[in-house]
Amino acid sequence: MARTVWQKLAIAAKIGGWISTMPWISLQAAIQHVLQEKDIITQEKQLLEWRKRKQEELTSVTIVGTLIASAVTGSIQWSSLSTTHWVVAAFWYSTLLFSLISVIIAFYLTILLSNFAVNVDGNKILLQVLQKKNDPTKSRWWSLFALQMPIMLLSYALIMYVAGLSLMVIRPLWNDPWGDYHLVAIFYCVALVLAIFGCAAVCHFIYVHNDEVLKFD
Repeated sequence: MARTVWQKLAIAAKIGGWISTMPWISLQAAIQHVLQEKDIITQEKQLLEWRKRKQEELTSVTIVGTLIASAVTGSIQWSSLSTTHWVVAAFWYSTLLFSLISVIIAFYLTILLSNFAVNVDGNKILLQVLQKKNDPTKSRWWSLFALQMPIMLLSYALIMYVAGLSLMVIRPLWNDPWGDYHLVAIFYCVALVLAIFGCAAVCHFIYVHNDEVLKFD
């Protein structure tokens, strides 16, 4: 019984680690599959496909990051922000910073991947950048960290914005006399629970039901 509980806690901790470093495990698994491919032609095709998908991802980060920055800029101007807890403003300013930095980094990484695309030896150089010098079948930690930084910052930005919004909406439940804001807060809490449940279900689907595609040697 105790062993089963510890195993479940270990799985929960592992999933929590994956979520907190979004999307580290997915990126690492994809790179590892490319690096461990023994057929050179197949490896080159996989690398080309990965680079194409990565550029599309960075383009999406640029667009979404800009939209988030615009939304947060509007939220910061709300008059209710001056009367709520200071943590809300801290979360939202941090969200603005993270979203802008993610856009900048995504922009520069897109340029870098474009340079790999036009270079005659681009694939060979990119492969060397992604793999460890002492073990070509293993991915280089710093390279993966740099490549995942835009979407990781964007994920943190979204989480911090939702956290600030939640605190602003829910705070009247313990701080103000009963009124319409309490009904709004209760309704929001229900929606928040449903949203968290939905995110948890998706994470379970990705990291548990599809763990085979994320495994690598």
